[in-house]
Amino acid sequence: MTTIEDIKTELREIIELERQITPGRWSPGSESIWSHNSRVCNDAETDDMIFVCRARNLTPKMAKALLGAVEMLEHMTTYTTKAGTVASNALETIRREWEAQA
Repeated sequence: MTTIEDIKTELREIIELERQITPGRWSPGSESIWSHNSRVCNDAETDDMIFVCRARNLTPKMAKALLGAVEMLEHMTTYTTKAGTVASNALETIRREWEAQA
């Protein structure tokens, strides 16, 4: 079973990987990106190229945002109020959805 700690580890891995790849905002047709990765591509903007560029640009942002939200929810679970219960339920929803996508 996937745990919240497993999810946080994967999110941190994505954030760390961003530090190791070609910097900057990627865009389809950018020769520096593809030549850096020893790929040959033409000027045509294929769906694959668009996806790779969007994933590179958005995935680290999403990982940082989700990690922050998960950590905030974890903190809120310490509350003995309804907020703590809501936070626990939200974390369980995130955990189930993450596991379902595996």
